[in-house]
Order: sequence, then structure tokens, then C-alpha cells
Amino acid sequence: MAIEKVTVARPDEKDDTLPKRFDEPMPDGPSGGHVSHLDRMLPEYYELRGWEDGKPGSEKLRELGL
Repeated sequence: MAIEKVTVARPDEKDDTLPKRFDEPMPDGPSGGHVSHLDRMLPEYYELRGWEDGKPGSEKLRELGL
């Protein structure tokens, strides 16, 4: 995933998004009433991957030998 982010993603591209339907509460089922809170989840996800601003930082790239 880190290699893809570095080689494919354009600087102006925002690709870590979900379809709009995930912004609305789930109608029923086990997730009924729940909404995806991507804006809260992404910072933690990036931190766990060792990324900076949604992309692998220089330290992560060095760790991967890139």
C-alpha cells in the first residue's frame, strides 16, 4: 500500500474517502443507525501505518527501503 501511495497518488488527489451513502445512518441490521466517522478514523489509521498527511513519510519510506 505504501508503494502505491508514493507512486500512483497525485499530490492534489484525495483518495481516502468513502461513498456518500456511508455518511447516512444504516437503515437496519446489526449496524442500523450507525454512521461511518471516517474523519475520526483516518488520523489513527495513518498514525498506525507510520504515515504523514495520508502518505508514507520519509521515515516510513526509509524503513521499507524505498
